Amino acid sequence: MNALGDARFRLDDIVHQLLLTLDAPAEAVRGQVFQAGTGRETTVAALAHTVLEVGDRPGRIERRPPRQGDVARSYSDISKAGRVLGYRPQVELADGIRRTLAWFESALADPELAALARQGPSSGSD
Repeated sequence: MNALGDARFRLDDIVHQLLLTLDAPAEAVRGQVFQAGTGRETTVAALAHTVLEVGDRPGRIERRPPRQGDVARSYSDISKAGRVLGYRPQVELADGIRRTLAWFESALADPELAALARQGPSSGSD
């Protein structure tokens, strides 16, 4: 039995979609691109408010004028993933953010990972 058939697993949407893709017949997915997400538009403002609310930390949101090249609207069209893979998102935005924050808190509690975080971003060429 694969992980999708095992009720002990509660998968995040992206992992769930990847497993559906791996379990699908090769001829159905070969060379295909599938978008993942909720299929619902979420504004940056709503995302920021949710992060502050779920994270239960102080913070403030600053509104600034858009920069040249900023994308005004975007969302994932998951209709193809639903049609071909049977993908249906299960994780609500606030729960997904809560899980992500918990993962980062756990990772930063690991001394080795915390040391990497203090080093800052790499150039990608090292």
